[in-house]
Formats: sequence, C-alpha cells, structure tokens
Amino acid sequence: MYWQLAVFKREKEEKSEGVGVGKRREKEKGAEERQADRQGGRHRERESGGSSGRAVGYQSEVPVGPKASDPALRSTATSCHGFSSCQHSRLTRPERLRSANLSFSAVWISLSVTKMTTPETVWAELAKTYTIHAETLVATATELAANHPAASAVPIEEARENSIKLHLEINGEDVEFDGTTEEIDTGGVPATVYRPASQPKDSYNVMVFFHGGSLLMNSRVTHDRTLKALAEQSGVVIVSVEYRLLPCPEEPMAPFDDAVTATRWVMKHRDQIGGGEGKLGLGGDSAGGQIVMGVTHEIQSGFDFMVLIYPTVNCDTQLPSCKEFETTPSFNTIALRWRFGITNGPFPDAENNPRLNAAVRQDLGSSPPAVIVLAQLDPLRDAGTDLAERLKAAGVLVRLHMIEGVPHGFFSLPGVYKTTTARAFAYISDFLKKFQ
Repeated sequence: MYWQLAVFKREKEEKSEGVGVGKRREKEKGAEERQADRQGGRHRERESGGSSGRAVGYQSEVPVGPKASDPALRSTATSCHGFSSCQHSRLTRPERLRSANLSFSAVWISLSVTKMTTPETVWAELAKTYTIHAETLVATATELAANHPAASAVPIEEARENSIKLHLEINGEDVEFDGTTEEIDTGGVPATVYRPASQPKDSYNVMVFFHGGSLLMNSRVTHDRTLKALAEQSGVVIVSVEYRLLPCPEEPMAPFDDAVTATRWVMKHRDQIGGGEGKLGLGGDSAGGQIVMGVTHEIQSGFDFMVLIYPTVNCDTQLPSCKEFETTPSFNTIALRWRFGITNGPFPDAENNPRLNAAVRQDLGSSPPAVIVLAQLDPLRDAGTDLAERLKAAGVLVRLHMIEGVPHGFFSLPGVYKTTTARAFAYISDFLKKFQ
C-alpha cells in the first residue's frame, strides 16, 4: 500500500506549481534555503496550496469510471523456504532500475511527511473525478505516518519487512477467530488451515488461497485477519499457502510451481483438512489471483469455484486504467512496471506465456464459476473487467463486483477498510454459499 506515495507527491507538486524536470534543482535549492531560514529564525510562513477544497467523502456504489454526479514484525514470508538451491537474490539499485526501465526521478524519491502532506492533498486530483472513500483517507494517513520509502527504492527484504509491519500495525496480531487454525505441510509447501465454527455440518467446502504482494512480498501473516473474517462469514475451510517469493533465479516459476504442488496435495488429502466430499475452489488477491489463473491453466478440472480479488491478469500496462492511475497514491502503474521488470524478467516471452499472463489464455472455457471483486482506483481494474467479459464469453458463470473509492490492496487491510472489506466479504460469501 505504500508503493508509490513518494512518486505521487513529487509529480503532483510539479504539476501544481509548474515545476518542470529542468527546474527541479532550482526548486530543491529553494527548499534548502527555506530550511536555512527556519534554522536561523527567519522563515516566513508559506501559504499551502492544499487540496482543491472539494469535499472528499463516502459513496457506497457508483458506476465504474468517473462519478455520474460529477460531470480511497513478524515475517513468515519465505524465499524458497528451505530450498537451499534457490536463494533469494538482492538486486542492486541500478539493476532494479534497468529491470523496470524507470527513470531515476520516478523511483528514488522518499516521502517527506510535512504539515502540508495530508490524505486529502494526496488524493486531491483524483477526488475531482471520483469519490474517495473515507476509509481510503484513513489508510493513507496511516501510510503517511509510517513514512516507508517506495518498495522499489529499497532492497526487497526491507520492502517485505515494511509491508508486514504496516499490515500488522493496521490489522493487529493474534486476531480472534471463531474456529480453529492449523499449520500443515502441503507436499513441502507450508500452509495454514482456517476451519470456521460456522462450517456447515453437512457440507465441507475448501478454498485454497494465495496471498497477494506482486509475487515479491507479503505472506500468510499479512492476510491472516482477512482470511479469518472470510472463513467465518462464508463457512468455507481456507487453506492459506506460503509459496516461495521472487526473485528466485534458479526457479523463476517458484510461486506457480508451489501453488500447483499445494493444490494437488489438497485435492488428494481433503479428509485431512476437513474437506470431505464438499466442493473445492481456489482464491487469491492481486498476484494471488494471477497464481489462481496459472493453476487453472495447469490443472483444468477438479475445481468448483474461484475467487479473484483485483487479480493481476494482464501484462499490458497500456490499458486505460493503467494510464489513468499511472501515479495514483498507493499501488500504481509505475509500481506495476517495476514489479513486472522483476517477475517477468527471466521470461522473454512473458506476455505470451499463458501461465503468467491470463490475457492470452485460449482455454478459459475450462475455468470454474468465478466471483471477481475489483477496486475502483486501481490500475488493474480494466484487466479485471476484461477477464470477466472473456470468461463470460467462454461460457463461465461470472459475478463481477466493484468496490468504489478504494485503491488496490484494500482487501488485505480490514483493520482500516472496515466497511469496504465487509462488502467484499459479503459478495464473496454469498457466491460461495451457493456451492454448499
């Protein structure tokens, strides 16, 4: 969630104050002089440009796109967990820059929290077109206070640590759960089983879930509160998989390989996790949704449903929503390109690889019924709607829901996105209960 607040702040300042790239040093020099003035007691208060003054509030349901009315530490993340032949490489900053093909100014700017930097000012430009949900503003305030650098600006280990810290700060640790949890080994891949007390006695449905995080970060820990809430509400047993993260030079398909391994294990050992003869499905958010589509490409039968939350299902960063949310606060297209630069780098044909890029799959007709939940302020939004249309055209039952006024990543932060995640949980639970 803290992906690119830094980039957004710099670019918005340049646009609002008319500062071009060529004048950047002049502006920085002025900032240094003002700092010297403050230290010498000669600083004069400067008027803040602030936000546009437009109200930024809550709206529950609006159409996709612009508002119709107006012409939001404890790391269990593993790097090849126990696989000594595939160690996590730390890319140097120049290597990360080259892999993402991004300019220096777009990546290495850290966010300075000042009195002028508020959630309202950060979202002011998009608030002219969309109603920013109140919970988005609260989440942004938390991210600003954390003051973490952009994920692309630090070693990947630090980015992982920052993400887990943020999730634990917002969601809390040792969240209560009306049910039981168990750590299991799914063929060499660690996983957590959530068995809700609300699980129907005569129906034992199971969902294998893959967490999001660009295939680079996050873990079962970051999604613990989310999956406990979803299990309680839906009555479905959830198996949360701790797949290996990238980069993994000796096994660049590690997340997908682990996902297939864990899924096949669950299919063969459902009695051990409480699945019995009930239905079986897959679920995932963001990169986890990408993994789901990869698994259903490898294993084309045996699934009764799939749950996709703002899935990464297209490698094309020129879709309209990608262009619109190029520098959106939180996760944006700049971060998406950085992510693809690392995860797709080992594959020259990544855009044409159906295991990596669901947009080129020609076998969608074998997919199980799906519920897709998207975030309105997300560069991945249009790829999600496109997937829904393609699934429907292939004869697959699809339910598509849009959560308005929130950015990518809200689903794993129910500690702050309380009502919006509750709405997402309700959509998913209503869908899953049809399979009981």
